[in-house]
Amino acid sequence: VARIAGPLFAEGGYAVRAWVRNPAHVEEVSVASVKGELNSIEQMDQEKIAKELEGVDAILWSAGAGGGDPERTLGVDRDAAIRTMEAAKAAGVKRFVMVSYDGANAQGEPDKSTDFHYYWQAKKQADEHLRESGLDWTILA
Repeated sequence: VARIAGPLFAEGGYAVRAWVRNPAHVEEVSVASVKGELNSIEQMDQEKIAKELEGVDAILWSAGAGGGDPERTLGVDRDAAIRTMEAAKAAGVKRFVMVSYDGANAQGEPDKSTDFHYYWQAKKQADEHLRESGLDWTILA
């Protein structure tokens, strides 16, 4: 989503910064006036994120752990997302767009013995936090 939206926002006159965790992806996302920046959202605390977000109008959150490790899934898809929401408020960012998962708000939950359960849990909790955050939000699912 971000790789499509970033260039469209840039073409619309917005200054777009794309944070990536993998140094190999910086050049890949630096297209169509999108500035790729290396920032490990997993390692950044709320204060550092807020400092990086000063002067930003909106956030499009599409970071994800990529599945597999439940601890990392919760760390990125829930914890880092929530830290970024709180940092956004502290930095005066008004708009937060969350790329989520369609089933995050479905009734019931996936089998707890599967890794997918942690992804569902992380997305559900991050979406709930965003709804209550006071930010102007949109959840894409």
